[in-house]
Amino acid sequence: MRRVQLETARNKANRMRQLLKDGAVSERAKQEAEAELAMAQKAYQDAVGKRELLQGGTGQSANQSVFVIKAPLDGVIQRVYAGQSQTVAAGAPLLDIAGLNPVWVRVPVYMGDLERINLNQPAQVRTLAATGRQAVSEAMPVSTPVASGSTAALTDIFYEIKNTDKSFYPGQKVMVSLPTKGKADGMVVPYAAIVYDINGGEWVYVQTGPQVYQRQRVQVQSILRQQAVISKGVEAGMRVVTDGAAELFGTEFGGGK
Repeated sequence: MRRVQLETARNKANRMRQLLKDGAVSERAKQEAEAELAMAQKAYQDAVGKRELLQGGTGQSANQSVFVIKAPLDGVIQRVYAGQSQTVAAGAPLLDIAGLNPVWVRVPVYMGDLERINLNQPAQVRTLAATGRQAVSEAMPVSTPVASGSTAALTDIFYEIKNTDKSFYPGQKVMVSLPTKGKADGMVVPYAAIVYDINGGEWVYVQTGPQVYQRQRVQVQSILRQQAVISKGVEAGMRVVTDGAAELFGTEFGGGK
């Protein structure tokens, strides 16, 4: 297509030069034909260069070049704006990359509870699949203005987690325990002492005699660092298994070694 246009413009320019010598056309008509020829030549060179790029060349016929754009950070590609071999304008975005270290956690909070939360203290975050042996990650508060949530009754607060082990990823749902103002008394056990059944039930093993352990149903109110606050199921003075609870659970149900 571009080649045909170039040949047509070249023939027209040659014809106008000859007609000008014969006195049949004006100088302006010859100049307009030469301008059309120059535009056709430029369009043809651009088309040849683009074809070279698509075939893996350098595109030097159209003064184009291929270069590598290095991502400024390690992360996960969330959105792509340009396809392979697509021509894009200067300054146009190519893709969106979400960093993995650190990551932010967005916590929607009911406006009526906002005054009870200590926004200067870290929160405790764990994945939905976390077990008693998995550590709870500490998230530091981010100094940003309180943002309105999806509804008028909710507001969003943000925390930052050091994610060097890549255990969290953008868009992931997590469980968050927020610190409140003031202090309260409660029964706590090490979080490693909690075991979960297939229905999500929470249990601990209590020693009832020498080398005798009984599984006891409990209700976990919250997780603070590596401690579980128990609202129901254990009493002061009970001897709770802290190391080896998972092994006892596996032995009881035939999965222990």
